[in-house]
Amino acid sequence: MAVDDKIVIGQTHGADDPEAVLIGYVMGVEALRAGKQALMWLTKDGVHVATKGYADEIVVPGAPSVKDLHAEYIEKGGRFFACPICVKTHGLQDAEWVQGAEVLTCHRSDQQAAQGLTLSAFRTDAGPHGVCPAERCDRSALLIPGSRPDVAFDLAR
Repeated sequence: MAVDDKIVIGQTHGADDPEAVLIGYVMGVEALRAGKQALMWLTKDGVHVATKGYADEIVVPGAPSVKDLHAEYIEKGGRFFACPICVKTHGLQDAEWVQGAEVLTCHRSDQQAAQGLTLSAFRTDAGPHGVCPAERCDRSALLIPGSRPDVAFDLAR
């Protein structure tokens, strides 16, 4: 795969904003169709989308089926990393996750960083280290595989 063979999609919404969920899946599926790897980093209400049956209930009138996009995303190897704090604050510790989904524990996060993938959620007003309690995040950023660790992409823009 080429240098730009991966896409990371920050998903912070669920049923509260069906169009945001739709756009995340459209981006992910199109990347997978183009031969790229796709990962959804799930925070806030977005952690729900990787639980079994949840995407079936997301409907945007006049738009492609979220249920079908979700199925294609999984079928083509799309992955989900769920924020462990968000999983806890949303009561999903015992949830049944879809294929390709995992709760990203601190240990697993360290393993991913060693492989060149760093995920980071932060608030611009969170203090000197940019650390935020995930249950209160309204801004998030991702460090893309192969990028410099001091460069983040603000997904709230």
